[in-house]
Amino acid sequence: MPKRIDHYDDPQAPPANSLVPSVNVVVVNERDEVLTICRTDNGNWAVPGGTIDL
Repeated sequence: MPKRIDHYDDPQAPPANSLVPSVNVVVVNERDEVLTICRTDNGNWAVPGGTIDL
C-alpha cells in the first residue's frame, strides 16, 4: 500500500480525485485527557475516525 500524502495549503498539490465521507470523534476522559491513535498509513497522531459508506 502506498504511503498517504497530506497536502496542507500547498499550491502545488494535485487536484482532488475523489470525495469520501468520513467521521472523527474526540473522546475525553474524566482527567480531560484526549484519546488519540497513531495512524498506520503515515505515522501521524490523530483522533479516532474513518470513512463511512453512504
